[in-house]
Amino acid sequence: MSKYGLIGHPVSQSVSPSLHRHFVQDMEYELFDLCEDEVEAFLDKRDFCGLNVTIPYKEKVLECLDEVDDAVCKIGACNTIVNRDGKLCGYNTDYLGFLYLLDTSGMDLNGQTVAILGTGGASKAVRYALESFACSVYVVSRNKKNGCLTYGELYEKANLFTYIINTTPVGMKEDGREIVDLSCFKKLVGVVDVIANPYRSPLCIRAHCMGLKYAGGYSMLVRQAYEADLLFTGRVFEFVDMPSCKNLVLIGMPGSGKSSVGKVVSRLLGKRFIDLDGLLEDKIGDLAEFIKTHGEDAFRSVECKVCEEVSMLTDCVIASGGGVVERYCSMVYLMKNGFLVYLDRFDLHMDVSHRPLSDTYEKQVAMYERRRGLYEMYSDAIVGDCGTIDACARRVVALFER
Repeated sequence: MSKYGLIGHPVSQSVSPSLHRHFVQDMEYELFDLCEDEVEAFLDKRDFCGLNVTIPYKEKVLECLDEVDDAVCKIGACNTIVNRDGKLCGYNTDYLGFLYLLDTSGMDLNGQTVAILGTGGASKAVRYALESFACSVYVVSRNKKNGCLTYGELYEKANLFTYIINTTPVGMKEDGREIVDLSCFKKLVGVVDVIANPYRSPLCIRAHCMGLKYAGGYSMLVRQAYEADLLFTGRVFEFVDMPSCKNLVLIGMPGSGKSSVGKVVSRLLGKRFIDLDGLLEDKIGDLAEFIKTHGEDAFRSVECKVCEEVSMLTDCVIASGGGVVERYCSMVYLMKNGFLVYLDRFDLHMDVSHRPLSDTYEKQVAMYERRRGLYEMYSDAIVGDCGTIDACARRVVALFER
């Protein structure tokens, strides 16, 4: 008998095994990637102690359950199944995870007008959770059904909404697609995206750059797993949050000490250190010579590709090139699984004669003035001159672990 597991499609990238073993260290937990016509037969075997259910089967499994709790009855979706002596009992812990997300992100939706994007199981759990708030809720669907707004109607009513909650899978793939254009919502205060992988979805990245409140789905994922494990084990144990394996990314002007600080930070945190310029040199050789020969646009295109490759990694300290902020696509890759710290420390009077894009004092000053706003916009934290490299590194670590 497989003790516990996750059913859905696709599930290969799921972090559920590590999540559940965080709370129950010896838990036998597997991933089951099932086609739709396999779900009923899999459940009928009852060859498991407990299951989590993810997209697209949170509603489909209802027909296979022997009993469900009140939350599942009201929500119409199930994400947790417990096998009790051959009887399949269904629960929903998604709504508890969503309430935890709102609480820990400091979002109070009372008095707000909310658009929920999507109509699947996650959407239903969010709607149920929002019943505890005095807010106006509109559900948005690609198709006109059950009183939902279409996306066209959403844009027509754009000035109504103060919060947008994405419950669709749009943003999980590598295409960087944003499900809506946030700039059209002039009264928008905040954005929530229940997507947990990547750590920061394209929609959340856009919200960050616009200065909006936002929260991704990682904390929701962790909390719903904890609530499921309480049901699986029948035990009560303390909730201990699970830190993500996000990267720490240093941005800032050339000469700000990103590499020097990054190497110290990597030692302090026990994380792998990556120098983006070093990776670029491996691909194209001498950077200054490449820029002189092929131009800055060609260089930025290669840099963006390297950022995409690095974005697949986790638990690293990354020192970026000073001009990486010049391309939004590069920043999306670095931000989706990264915590970005802007090192606002460098000497305008340093020798820059070897730098192809800022080889004079005047160019250096102009570059700083042009990029400063970008560094501030993309960063999660800013560290000024702390005196020494070690002191600066300790400050970065403190902000990252906050």
